[in-house]
Amino acid sequence: MNPRMTMKEGLDSYVEKAQNYEKDGDSVRARIAYQTAGQISQFEGKLVQTQKFFKKAVEVDPNFVNKKVYEYYSKKENAERALAVAREYYARTEKRIIEKETSLA
Repeated sequence: MNPRMTMKEGLDSYVEKAQNYEKDGDSVRARIAYQTAGQISQFEGKLVQTQKFFKKAVEVDPNFVNKKVYEYYSKKENAERALAVAREYYARTEKRIIEKETSLA
């Protein structure tokens, strides 16, 4: 996930999209939008929201092949571990982007 791209629309936008897709019966698009909301929450370090949105992704599309990934994030201890890893990853990635932009200037 590229946080810069998904953050442009914002968390609330993806949650709203997911809810609308869910109402329309489009489980695949709802799952993707909830997944994106979960990823944004993970990027922002919001544990409860991360769990909530990945759990919703499983609920709206229970036949999704990789649903075990979402189920993993819905458990607190797993989500905490994932948030720690994500925090480190995004810090390193952001540092590299800044260094690259600075060297191009």
